Amino acid sequence: MTDRDLELLLEEEISRTPPTDDLVEFITPWRRAVRRILVGMGLCGITLNFFLLDHILPAIGVMLILLGFRSLRRENRWFFTGYVVAICRTALNILYLIVNATVWQSDFYASALAPWLTGLGISFTILQALCVWGGFRAVQEKAGTEQTSRGFWLVVYYVLLSVLGLAGFQGSLVILGLLVIYILLLRSLWRYSRVLEDAGYAVQASPLRVSDRTAAILLTVIVLLGILCGYLLCNQYPMDWTVQEPVSAEAEAVRSELLALGFPEDMLEDLAEEDILACRGAAAVHVNTHDFGIHEHEYDPAADAWYDYQRLHEEELRMTEIAVEIPGERRSFVLFHHFLWRSDPGYQGCDAIQIWNTDRLDGWHMTRDITGQVLHDRDGVSHASSFHEIRQTSDIETVVSFSLPRQAENRRGYVTYTVEEIDPGWLLDSAAHYYHHESPLLYPVQTAADIIRPGFGGVGIDYSHWFSDYWTQIQMVGYQGDDGIYKFEFTTDY
Repeated sequence: MTDRDLELLLEEEISRTPPTDDLVEFITPWRRAVRRILVGMGLCGITLNFFLLDHILPAIGVMLILLGFRSLRRENRWFFTGYVVAICRTALNILYLIVNATVWQSDFYASALAPWLTGLGISFTILQALCVWGGFRAVQEKAGTEQTSRGFWLVVYYVLLSVLGLAGFQGSLVILGLLVIYILLLRSLWRYSRVLEDAGYAVQASPLRVSDRTAAILLTVIVLLGILCGYLLCNQYPMDWTVQEPVSAEAEAVRSELLALGFPEDMLEDLAEEDILACRGAAAVHVNTHDFGIHEHEYDPAADAWYDYQRLHEEELRMTEIAVEIPGERRSFVLFHHFLWRSDPGYQGCDAIQIWNTDRLDGWHMTRDITGQVLHDRDGVSHASSFHEIRQTSDIETVVSFSLPRQAENRRGYVTYTVEEIDPGWLLDSAAHYYHHESPLLYPVQTAADIIRPGFGGVGIDYSHWFSDYWTQIQMVGYQGDDGIYKFEFTTDY
């Protein structure tokens, strides 16, 4: 059999059994590469804010774009540039995915670096569209087909979308229209890629030392390991734990006076020296204690019913409100909101206490800023730390954030500040809201402080992220009786 006879035989066999799509994609890598790039752009450009799809779909999209440009990187300089940009964009996306698994994600996005990274991400997106346009034009020239501006309009779309996003534009009809245009642009580019393929120009796939499947698996493993490390190593605030120092003789004398007035002894031992000295000259101490259960109701699978958890279990959290009255030309009160975990609170992440101070009423104003500390016992020794952060969210609201140690006993702490009466007859009203993070199953990670919104204890939680949190409120209200003596009432909610 001659070579010509063999060629005729092969042509006859191919005509009888057309090649499968997989075989065509293997022989013509252009189709597979372009499909990956365009599908990846589509996944990155469409946001679905449920079931974590707003993170999963862009991550898959960025990976597909990288694999597509990777296959075409030696075809022309535009596709090579697109490949370099895809590597940078993938690295930036991995950084975001890992940071989102740490308690620092809120600080990261609020830092001075965040706008620069946002600008970098926008630049990468526009550059990739330019590379698609330039790469298509280079292939058109080699294939000898008619030049088209379809890729140019994709660049215009990304620039317009970036401008609208940076300007904070919100308009559902306009956004819907842009989404339709985006889908039509990608569809047009996909159809035109088939025209280039049918023109007969053969795009050569770049040689790969690592297969696409292996590369995708490696990137996925890097992301998952990074997220796991974020959950395990960066799920608590760093706290400055030190052995609790003894107080001075002057503070000890004030502590004895407070003890005689009825200040609880165990809580008196928790106070820092400056907070004790703030109570010099006290005339009266008002105290209230209330216990809370973390779970109001619990499900019993055996009985297939809900039962009252708090009636059958110890109520884990004890909140104590203390008002120390200081006489003078203007009456003052040193207010304390004390908490104690009576048993193991379970998962230890990042807790927070929100204070509504007395300045929301015209008759009072703060004369000493909010302070306090967190404590625990270990091997019979008390350790104390200042709060991780004390953040004033408004004139009347302050949030303190902290992390409790995992291996410790008697976890407790307090928040305190001093107020002065400026107009007699007004109620003294101070409230504390304790937020405890129960579950690590949240992505992106949100601390208890993150979910607090300014505006009288507003809380914003996306339950589609399986967030589990515990919230309780205790409020002290003081008023002057007809006899001139201040009386206090305490209300609770959870």
